[in-house]
Amino acid sequence: MAGSLRERSPGRWELRVFIGQDPVTGNPLQITRTYSADRKEPGAGKRAAEKKLAALMAAAERGEYGGTGATTGSLLDEWTAHSERMGRSPTTLYEYRRKIDKSIRPDLGAMRLDKLTAHDLDKLYARQLAAGLSSSTVLMHHRIMGAAHKQGRTWGWVERNVAEDATLPRPANRRSRCPRPSWAP
Repeated sequence: MAGSLRERSPGRWELRVFIGQDPVTGNPLQITRTYSADRKEPGAGKRAAEKKLAALMAAAERGEYGGTGATTGSLLDEWTAHSERMGRSPTTLYEYRRKIDKSIRPDLGAMRLDKLTAHDLDKLYARQLAAGLSSSTVLMHHRIMGAAHKQGRTWGWVERNVAEDATLPRPANRRSRCPRPSWAP
């Protein structure tokens, strides 16, 4: 992992670490931090900035930074296009797109993938249930998000599938009705 250090002004240092390329756009990904040295000790600023740079590089090596700048909406679009290429039926694809455009994209479409959490999905599901959607419909939304994030993890767009950690909506409790026998009164 490469890092650089430069003095922007006396006692003020810019720390930069290259962490790879964005898997979606191909642009370089880097972390930039500014460090202001204590001016009481002459010469200590650069040494302290080098230590901060080493700590930033170690954090990047551990995977604390990364991901893509892509949004949830772009992942869902690419996932539906991929599903179409893989031979999903037109009816299934129509339903995926309809559910995504009507119920998922308005709330989460603009959110960056690296910022999306299971808590965001839990809040989405709670809002949908409160708005009157059935639990089976909300469960379908959860399955769409899970499948898209699973494929996104395969493509390197996301580090983990946040839908795996989200709370599933409970299915409606329906009583089964047995038909009456024809000989019964």
